[in-house]
Amino acid sequence: DSYVRKEFAFFPDVFEGVTVKDYRYNRNFSMDDVIFLEYGNERLSAFTDGMFEDYGELFGKMIRAQMRNFQIRGAVNFKMAGVADKDKQTKLQEYIDKVYASFNNNEIAIVPQLEGFNYEEFGTTSVNNSQSFDEVKKLRKEMIDYVASILGIPSSLLHGDMADLSNNMKAYMEYCIDPLTKKLEDELNAKLFTSSEFLAGEHIKIIHKKDIIESAEAVDKLVASGSFNRNEVRELLGAERVDNPELDKYLITKNYQSADEGGENE
Repeated sequence: DSYVRKEFAFFPDVFEGVTVKDYRYNRNFSMDDVIFLEYGNERLSAFTDGMFEDYGELFGKMIRAQMRNFQIRGAVNFKMAGVADKDKQTKLQEYIDKVYASFNNNEIAIVPQLEGFNYEEFGTTSVNNSQSFDEVKKLRKEMIDYVASILGIPSSLLHGDMADLSNNMKAYMEYCIDPLTKKLEDELNAKLFTSSEFLAGEHIKIIHKKDIIESAEAVDKLVASGSFNRNEVRELLGAERVDNPELDKYLITKNYQSADEGGENE
């Protein structure tokens, strides 16, 4: 949940004051002993450090202005002698506060009409001078779209737009998810395996499962051209390899024979 990172030039970085929930470790952790993932997106950092404050302030001002535009305003006229007395002023203010609370908290409010006391309500600001709710919604949408573009997420997915959904999902996987999984994959391989183990073939590979039915034609072409064997194709689709030597063989159909091998007449 929190930590302090001490960086070194020629030695592994050290993490101090590591806290998990309410527990704080008394020991320090070396970079070699931890799985450390950091999202290094300079555009996002610049936005959160600077522009987000500007957008947040602007958004807050628009909300406050909108609340003022639809605020109910009123005036109290009274004719009473001796109002200069502080005690009477306090009691008068308490009565006015009760009248306001009655109007504000109840759909139907009945207030006794006193002699020399008159409440006049002005209502809301005219529509021409009021700020439209659409401007607040547009600013909110603009902020979401900007952050989505930084993260590589098609904004139409966030807004529930079903048009061109398939291409948007592919773009989302390619530009947002794949870079993150590649970063996770590299960190796990670096920390869980030695260099000799990695060179010997021991490693972690993150695979996104694909629609087998949708990829059937492409799978047939990959196997028939001899580019991949069937076990390799299974891995590409997110399935496990099968312990069968036949699936490790490369196949080539007649469609991919070279012209030197002769035609059907031969």
